[in-house]
Amino acid sequence: MVLVIGVDTSCDDTSVAVVDVSSHQVLSNVRYTQAVHEIFGGVVPEFASRYHLEILPKLWAKALKEAGMDEKDMDYFAVTASPGLIGSLVVGLNFVKAMAAVYNKKFYIVDHLFAHAWIGTWTKSFTYPALFLVVSGGHTELYYMNKLGDFELLAKTRDDAAGELIDKVGREYGLGYPAGPEVDKIVMNRWQNGLSVKPYPLPKVDYSSFSFSGWKTRAIYNLKKFLSDTTGDVDIDEKRCEELHVLMDSVAEQLLSRVEYWLEKKNVECVVIGGGVAASSYIRKRFEEFGNRRCLKVSFTPRKFCPDNGAMVAAAVEYALTFGSRPWVDFGDYFSDAASHSVFLR
Repeated sequence: MVLVIGVDTSCDDTSVAVVDVSSHQVLSNVRYTQAVHEIFGGVVPEFASRYHLEILPKLWAKALKEAGMDEKDMDYFAVTASPGLIGSLVVGLNFVKAMAAVYNKKFYIVDHLFAHAWIGTWTKSFTYPALFLVVSGGHTELYYMNKLGDFELLAKTRDDAAGELIDKVGREYGLGYPAGPEVDKIVMNRWQNGLSVKPYPLPKVDYSSFSFSGWKTRAIYNLKKFLSDTTGDVDIDEKRCEELHVLMDSVAEQLLSRVEYWLEKKNVECVVIGGGVAASSYIRKRFEEFGNRRCLKVSFTPRKFCPDNGAMVAAAVEYALTFGSRPWVDFGDYFSDAASHSVFLR
């Protein structure tokens, strides 16, 4: 057994997990979502860091208890260092550094996006060469793995991220925050009832980029224009649902267009989708259909590991132990040995 306790405090979720990276077994994975941000319609960084400070020690203890272990049983500690909200990251980083010093443990500092991608290699249907699509609230990126551990960045967002777009439009449509799960329910209901829509035109950018700029404004404007141009009794809810369907269909089309383009350029046996948006039933259905048409294996990170979580942070240590100090070049030099610990940096 190689036991790792992983911590993620990159945004508004606090999570701690205990993982045996040698057997890919998650022994515990506890997570706390800060509901306080709902009343503001988005994450307030100062509140996020203060809640991490309060919650993290409790989750640390809970994760160890659920795994039936304590700190002395761990081989390594791990924590997200970037990207994310700086105040939130500092809370997790300093906590794990302190615990590592107390228990004399080596700790790894993990890149958040790398963690989202790497845990995709733990899915049962994963094979390589593969494409990895990471779609979350803050990032939309596509990677190619020619052989295990050898990553190449193919495409990334040049402006808004897909998850951010969905949450913001849903909030403006009165679905609260985070709106993604509610938007997904609405769109899946329409799709299951056989309703179809025409997506927005794809952005005029090259296939090394994702771009969702202007789509939020368009979705809000379309609904307002409908209301201003219509007289008498109108079904506002139906129009709102239709516009959300258009939005999600447009997101799916853009994601698929990049994957399809790079499938023609690279030798690929599998496509892996991870990150918070990968929990969307609609996105999953669209990619499953695409895979069936192309006779291509499509693999999804399990839903419990799609949001930010400590398990993926702990899992990333497997890479360090397997491949040493030279990870994928697109993230720069992750590792530098310093004193009694290794550092895993962007």
